[in-house]
Amino acid sequence: MDNCKKFRDLILTDYIDAQLDIAIKTQVEEHLHECASCKAFAQEVKTSLVVPFEKVTRQEVPVYLWQEIEEKIQQQQNLSKSLWDLIQGWMEGITFPKLVPAVCSLAMLVFIGSAIFFNQQIKQAQNREQGSYLAYVLTSEGSTGQASNGDLGTPIEKYFL
Repeated sequence: MDNCKKFRDLILTDYIDAQLDIAIKTQVEEHLHECASCKAFAQEVKTSLVVPFEKVTRQEVPVYLWQEIEEKIQQQQNLSKSLWDLIQGWMEGITFPKLVPAVCSLAMLVFIGSAIFFNQQIKQAQNREQGSYLAYVLTSEGSTGQASNGDLGTPIEKYFL
């Protein structure tokens, strides 16, 4: 069945248009002699797609239409070509051996700078925590007046909860 799918694709495209190589054409015709369903498929394609157009007279395309089509194709090619030329010119202007060390140096500076910055932030946070703890201890000791006895003036639950 997988083989039939390949032959059916060929029948729909190049076989009907008589555009196959001789070797492939003989393979398709041998398959059509062996496979009844593909043979019926080829007949159906021929009767529904080829026969209705056999008696149609070919209309000539006006010259101005061909010229417009050619102009649009050339415009698109020039546009894509000019964009590619722009990219190539930019790439030629930048020499990669010079660019790589510069980018690596910049990345290293960013990494070191961010490490120093975050280290400073951590130290400041630790200092704030230590300062608030010290302020807490000092204010609680001074407010109870029992610090000289060795009592901190705080119930034990406050330390553990």
